[in-house]
Amino acid sequence: MVVKIRFARFGPRHSPFYNIVVAQARSARDSKPLEVVGTYNPLPQKPTNLSEEEAKVAKAFKEISIDRSRVKYWLGVGAQPTDSVWRLLSMAGSTYQGIPLIIHHVLLYGYNNNAFISPYNKLSSWVKSLQEKGLFTVTEKAKNPETPVYSIPGALYPQGGSFGGSNIDEILLPKFQTSSFGSSDFLGYLRARGIRHVVLCGLTTIGAILGSARHGADLDYHAIIPRTGVMDDESDVNDFILQRVLPKFVDIVDMKDVKDLFTRATD
Repeated sequence: MVVKIRFARFGPRHSPFYNIVVAQARSARDSKPLEVVGTYNPLPQKPTNLSEEEAKVAKAFKEISIDRSRVKYWLGVGAQPTDSVWRLLSMAGSTYQGIPLIIHHVLLYGYNNNAFISPYNKLSSWVKSLQEKGLFTVTEKAKNPETPVYSIPGALYPQGGSFGGSNIDEILLPKFQTSSFGSSDFLGYLRARGIRHVVLCGLTTIGAILGSARHGADLDYHAIIPRTGVMDDESDVNDFILQRVLPKFVDIVDMKDVKDLFTRATD
């Protein structure tokens, strides 16, 4: 069941008023929602109960009321906000302010028998060739789209289990392109939390990291990369990309800088 967070309109033609509702994607617009999590009045309103002097300088505002805890819950169990609700959440301020979101974004080899890998995508085809050479194996379970298998070291595996687990601040997400920003789901999670700053770590420097850095810069995301948080199987290639290429798109920092960032954000 696909669940959406969307607007439900009320009021006459020239005086609209919206509830922000959680509903099944295929339900009718006027059907009863699963829950109402907020309201939005798009018509600017002047503040009330002001003195005469305050009223002269007061600016009209669009009234937004959001139950942040319930929005956070529904996002955590997979509800998908519409584009207009994403924008509204950003206007109202992030529901997750100060809480980092950790996304393990993994290319799922074996998923649907690798039908998503184009022969023209050299990097994905290269990894597929490693599988065919027997350098790693794909279980039958991983080939079923309903039971994806994530190749993540046990020490890094998020608490709460696999896709759809209980931890809404550290999640697993499949991707089908080298660049993380090529995934609409990935962008959806960033928009829902109002995230514009991203820390990129992982493998490989010349593949997913470089691809994500360039793509994210094109979309006006600010990204930082810790020097010891990425690697490539060729050390000279890794060093060249870190020193000469990536700084054109992202900020290269020490791991201590990233730790300090998260410490300040959660204090």
